[in-house]
Amino acid sequence: MTFLLMAPTFGTLAGLFSSLALFLSPRSFVNSHFVATDIPLTAFWVLSVFAFHKSLTNQRWTYLFTIALARLTWSKILLQL
Repeated sequence: MTFLLMAPTFGTLAGLFSSLALFLSPRSFVNSHFVATDIPLTAFWVLSVFAFHKSLTNQRWTYLFTIALARLTWSKILLQL
């Protein structure tokens, strides 16, 4: 998702670098083993940003943005319990 968000705007190299930076981030890697909320929150956060970016030019992406934002909020609430 990070690549798909960055590549059309900034180029393929920026898309690859941003994907690798997120994947190889030590804090994200270490915390994902101990804090179970990081992976779903990061996934839905990136999906929400991607869908918002696409919804600016295409009305159909508005629904996906709404669903992704709702899932982001819902996963934050459920994983806090």
